[in-house]
Amino acid sequence: MNIINYVLASIVASSGIFSGVLISRYATEELKQGKKYFTALQIIILGIITAITVYFRQMPYLSVIFAFLFFLKIEQEVKPSKIKGRMEYLVYALFGLLFFEAAKTNVLIAQASLIFIYGITEGSIIFMKKKSNKKLIKCSICLATIFLVVSIALQLILL
Repeated sequence: MNIINYVLASIVASSGIFSGVLISRYATEELKQGKKYFTALQIIILGIITAITVYFRQMPYLSVIFAFLFFLKIEQEVKPSKIKGRMEYLVYALFGLLFFEAAKTNVLIAQASLIFIYGITEGSIIFMKKKSNKKLIKCSICLATIFLVVSIALQLILL
């Protein structure tokens, strides 16, 4: 895959976070009702990503990691703990690794689309949690940067 196309695809996939924040800013009255649906959609998307990773046998250990994340996300919703706020950084780092591996197969568009949709739900959840605009922007940029650094660095190093 051409490096320019790869970088543009990774930027589009990571822009879901900013889209979620933007949508939430204009639809604040629906956020409280939709919170349970956002977390349910995140769990479903992690399940689909796990299923695609297992089906296409992208990387055996990556399948195990996403299966673990899927069950950890379910467990966090049932019994919240201190890990919950930090888990998204790990998820986006693993999304970067997944995006890099998906570029080698024919599932890049599917994985990028799922990462984008996950980002929309994550951006909405971040908007509900953060009280100030400064924290909101910092958290959104941090998550997108983690994804972009991991996916682009792996592509450049292992090109």
